Amino acid sequence: MTSSNSKKKDIFRGTYLMRFLEMIRMNNYAEISFSIVTDLMNHIYQQKITLQQ
Repeated sequence: MTSSNSKKKDIFRGTYLMRFLEMIRMNNYAEISFSIVTDLMNHIYQQKITLQQ
């Protein structure tokens, strides 16, 4: 029972990784880079606010 359970977890992890790789392959670079850029902009904005105070 425990061995089959761990196997199920490995399969789930594998499918999750495959989905992530598929997203990258399907040219979802835009979404990924957009999220990175927005995080960066928020960080810079917070820095500016702290400098002004």
